[in-house]
Amino acid sequence: MLHKRFLRTLALIIVLALSVTSCSTDSSVSSFFSSNREIKTGVSSISLHSSALKDYTFVAASGLVELYFDTRTTSVAVYDTSAQFMWYALPAYSNDSSAIVNLKLSNSDEIYYLNSQDNSVAYSSYSTEFTSNTIKVTYYMSDSEQTVNKAVSVLDKGEVYAIVPVLYTLEDGNLTVSIDCEEMFISDGFVLESLSVLPYFGAISYSAEALAMEKTEEETAFEETTIEDGKTEDVPAVSDDLTEDFILVPDGCGAVMYTAMQDETTESLEFEVYGNENNTAQREAVIGAYGIKKADAAFVAVVENGEAIATIKANRDTANADKVNNVYADFAINPSFETSSRLYYSDKFDGEISVRYRFMSGSEANYISMAASCREALIRNGTLSSKSVSSNELGLNISLIGSVDGSSSKKMTDFEGAQDILSVLKAKGINNVNLIFNAMFSGGLNQQKASSAKILKTLGGNSGFEQLCEYAKKQRFNVFAGVNILTASDLSSSEKAKGLDGNKIKYSVSNPLAQQSGKSVYTLNVLAADYVEQNIIDLMNSTKNLDFAGFCINDAANLLYGDASFDSTDVMKLLSENISALATQNRLMLSGANFYALKSASMLVDVPFYTQYAPTEAYNAVPFVMAILHSTVEYSGKAANICSVPKLEMLKCIEYGGVPHFMLVYDSSSQLYYANSVNEIVDFVLRANKDLTDLTSARITAHYSVEDGLFCTSYDNGAVVYVNYNNYSVTIGEISVMPYDYLRIN
Repeated sequence: MLHKRFLRTLALIIVLALSVTSCSTDSSVSSFFSSNREIKTGVSSISLHSSALKDYTFVAASGLVELYFDTRTTSVAVYDTSAQFMWYALPAYSNDSSAIVNLKLSNSDEIYYLNSQDNSVAYSSYSTEFTSNTIKVTYYMSDSEQTVNKAVSVLDKGEVYAIVPVLYTLEDGNLTVSIDCEEMFISDGFVLESLSVLPYFGAISYSAEALAMEKTEEETAFEETTIEDGKTEDVPAVSDDLTEDFILVPDGCGAVMYTAMQDETTESLEFEVYGNENNTAQREAVIGAYGIKKADAAFVAVVENGEAIATIKANRDTANADKVNNVYADFAINPSFETSSRLYYSDKFDGEISVRYRFMSGSEANYISMAASCREALIRNGTLSSKSVSSNELGLNISLIGSVDGSSSKKMTDFEGAQDILSVLKAKGINNVNLIFNAMFSGGLNQQKASSAKILKTLGGNSGFEQLCEYAKKQRFNVFAGVNILTASDLSSSEKAKGLDGNKIKYSVSNPLAQQSGKSVYTLNVLAADYVEQNIIDLMNSTKNLDFAGFCINDAANLLYGDASFDSTDVMKLLSENISALATQNRLMLSGANFYALKSASMLVDVPFYTQYAPTEAYNAVPFVMAILHSTVEYSGKAANICSVPKLEMLKCIEYGGVPHFMLVYDSSSQLYYANSVNEIVDFVLRANKDLTDLTSARITAHYSVEDGLFCTSYDNGAVVYVNYNNYSVTIGEISVMPYDYLRIN
């Protein structure tokens, strides 16, 4: 043991020395041939993949939760005293896959899948440090005991070795799990493609062994059981009702996977936080958060650091050999992209990754309470503003299209026509309008670079725009100039961002007038990160003399990328800072809802109101994202009248607490001609204003399905809103909700 301790100390010194000498301000991209690599997984030490209540000892307490540690397996567990429920990092039933840490390491010859249990704990090759409220476990990992006992300075070429420090901190009733990647060591020549920490935390199993174990605990519930010398605890109770257990995933607006049901279409899910530049098949998430509800207890996990390199992964028990349902965050420490023959990767991320777990129980064990806990965490860490919405009237968001491609022949709405639309709305009693004027700069939807783009003369030029803004201001309306700050059609070769594989990053803009103008999608190039800040400065300078409400940024809240100069984490910070700068003198609207961009925004449009995977009986869309945002910032979904069934989209806006949103043009030959739908829009908005105005500053406190097609949303001011998507009336007690309609109570 003394020899091992000396080697580990030496190893850490070398790691620190290497990190100092290898610091660089710029990221770089490397590659190697990846075809025909041998995959190595090693031998499983089965007894180390599970733990039992009796093995844990008390470490710390904070609020209503307690932290325990198992010295045999290095597993942690959290006891929620209010729920009398224990959350285990390693399942308490026999399995051969669960671990505290999983790594995927690779070079041109081999891919190694290492885990903390088989490649560190099995060799007694780890160290632990305890303080009053923390546990730090450092894993020294390799595929062989001989290699793991070496000092890193004498490793032979091709030997796989990793040092991973995991820190647990219990404070304010929350558990934070973090890894300082600067303290990590990876043997030379290897790429750490991915790292997951606590992938089995709270995993749900319905195997006979797991249910028997839980039944035993249930039968002895409320009996004092000694956990450590001098300390006794109640054994957690387990509910018999399994049908309400679920996993929460960040699919679009949010989704719950009911774990007691099977569904082939949602067996194994992946959501890349804030999207990806390599156009892979993974779905995207606007927030790095997930959770589990089991019996009468629940937790929600928020990725607080490293979210730009995180992918949220969830599995049903039919998708893995252990027959468990689990969800976790996987981090691309060396962001990589693999083609059929080559792996491209960038420098190792040297920041911190961390996940904060927050716990709830009883009636609070639901996805709305999970959202409330997320909101608190995001306000605390500075991601969301602590300000509340203050509005005395529900607004109306109108998106206009200027010129599809910048030419006069495809002009859809000029500034004079926009003023006519506003005057009609005003005359019909609408007093709160946010007008988003899209495609008003050079190129239209196929926009040129923001720094050099000009307001289109075919729409009326600067003077026409000023007249529109002056009229809007008198009516207390807001005019937002829709603009892209990261994407453009006219970038030079040096200005174009490139992905890890060296190919130019592309961004697609759909054309809602494709039927009329003939082109369904415009493909823009993405601006290299080096040019982003100056692009924004030039845009602000070129429009500083115009008196308008502010910008609506159409791309930054939908797109995150890394290039040769900045990794995606640095780009995220760059965008967050510069988007905030745009809001210093004007209001700011964003199209999209990537959370890193939201702090300075006063309004959001095109927020996802649906999931990317199709809902099933076992997989339901829920307003998780909306419950986080409501009362913090106003938001809209997609424009209702460009959806297949506008009436249903308008009802979804009511159910999810959104602001009505429509897309219009002034061209009478278009299907979006404003006169075709203005009366329907006005009727809907006037009624919504009468019924729902006071809800803009309220928080969502509950949401549930009353019965098939009927949903209920409750607010903290006592209001209850029922939405009926059925083509027949539904009666609840003494009230009835009409077909395709809504009803507010109180």
